[in-house]
Amino acid sequence: MLKIIKSLILSVVISVSANAVTLDLAPKLLKDNAGLVYIGYDVPTSALTPYLNRLESILGSKAFKRYRGAQVKRDHHSFHITLINPYEYPDIKSIDLSSLGSVSFELVGLGRGSNNQDSTYFVVVTSVQAQKIRAKYQLKPKDFHSTLGFDQADVFAVDKGLNSLIK
Repeated sequence: MLKIIKSLILSVVISVSANAVTLDLAPKLLKDNAGLVYIGYDVPTSALTPYLNRLESILGSKAFKRYRGAQVKRDHHSFHITLINPYEYPDIKSIDLSSLGSVSFELVGLGRGSNNQDSTYFVVVTSVQAQKIRAKYQLKPKDFHSTLGFDQADVFAVDKGLNSLIK
């Protein structure tokens, strides 16, 4: 039991300095609604609360509930950052998670992406360590983010990096 508690304490470390929030997170195998397994990091809701509050002030209460409801349904009342998805690396279960170690992520700000049908809001996240892990597996750099909400469907293949930040 003590080992489990110690593991939980070590898996998430949150630090705040000069408006930047840094999270030290341990990798996990996560599963989406279709049953696809990917490597990601659970993000504590408490770290995203300021961004959720800002999103509600932008969207208004009614739209905020709709956007949040879609994300909650898809992600089972949780938030995450995806490191590697199964389309990028089909043999994902062969990766030894313990060899990846904890990774520091910096929460940068609230971002928005859209296409002709839908829009999505997310927290833009950066991590040099996570980009190095992706490079080790010969994967392209990724716009790390944690999705807060979306309209009918999440929007993929759009910029979710620094250029997507809402001013």
